[in-house]
Amino acid sequence: MLFFLADSKQQAFGTNGKLQQHAQNTGAHRALVDTYATNVLEQPAVKLDKLTDAEKYQTAAKAHATSWRDSVSGLLIGANTDLMSFSNSFTSFYNPLMNMAQNIATDDNRAQFVKGLQILVSQIEDKRTKADGALDALKSFRNDVADDHGHFLELAAKSKSLYEGDKGIISQLENRQDAIRQAMSTDLSIIAGGAALTVVGGLAIAVGLLAEIPSGGASTAIVLGGLAAVGGGTVAMGVAGADFTSKKSELAKNITDLANIKSEIGLLSGVELQFNNLALANEKAEQSLKSMADTWTLLHTQFNGVITKLHDDVNPDDGPFLAYELDSAKKDWESVHDTAQLINNQLSTLPVDKSGLVTKAA
Repeated sequence: MLFFLADSKQQAFGTNGKLQQHAQNTGAHRALVDTYATNVLEQPAVKLDKLTDAEKYQTAAKAHATSWRDSVSGLLIGANTDLMSFSNSFTSFYNPLMNMAQNIATDDNRAQFVKGLQILVSQIEDKRTKADGALDALKSFRNDVADDHGHFLELAAKSKSLYEGDKGIISQLENRQDAIRQAMSTDLSIIAGGAALTVVGGLAIAVGLLAEIPSGGASTAIVLGGLAAVGGGTVAMGVAGADFTSKKSELAKNITDLANIKSEIGLLSGVELQFNNLALANEKAEQSLKSMADTWTLLHTQFNGVITKLHDDVNPDDGPFLAYELDSAKKDWESVHDTAQLINNQLSTLPVDKSGLVTKAA
């Protein structure tokens, strides 16, 4: 008797919608991994001279992202395509199996029914093997991503130690910038004081003074024009003018260096966050794919359970039960096919979201 299966919440030949859910989850998380992997490939290079491993780490990470794009991603698409393939097979077997189920007690019908199930079991084994292979590739990719994330956590920690804090390079540059600006202010005060008796030159210098310090040297031409108007001024004015010109160049370089370092640190922080998100998305994809592989294993057990019982104990009462299970499974596999087809269509046309792409500050 096959009624031992009736107490189970599992269908004899279907999954009660489980494969649909696993397909949806795997497809969604694959799309997320696709997004983050694409962003990794398009990351600008992190350039901080104290972080000598940054280029090496980023090159390795891009190689791993390329592996996802060229290999691993396709295996997940294949796992989804396998759902459609088996759904089509089950549908093609449905009518012959249903006809044989009506008279399952006859030796020929029973033998042919078992043969049909065995063919489907061999297909299930193939799908399970492919899902396991995709899962192994996904696990390997997970390890690569974990390494990449660890590397950029390391770089972020080094960056904080070397560039940030009271004794970091940023603080040193900011302190030096304050000192330069103060020295420039002193120079300009000397220049302005010496030019005070010359109305035209003094006025030009005064106008320049108002804009010089916050502009980082943009109004220097006004100040120097004022100096020309007073005929070169005093010796003190000349010394201050020379020092001012030197400080102006140093300030410009300081401002550029500080902006570049802050931009690179911001980029590094964004890159580290990308790897964190990639690791999480990949973990979810792996969990979903594992659930799919486990469900193929469960189906293998269920089909073989029916085959074993048909070998051991068959009577006419089993016919209606088999017919019911076949009909129920047909509906389930049709839904699986429709879901997998929809996922394939969506993933083939879904644009990669690049809104999270980390870029350097302008």
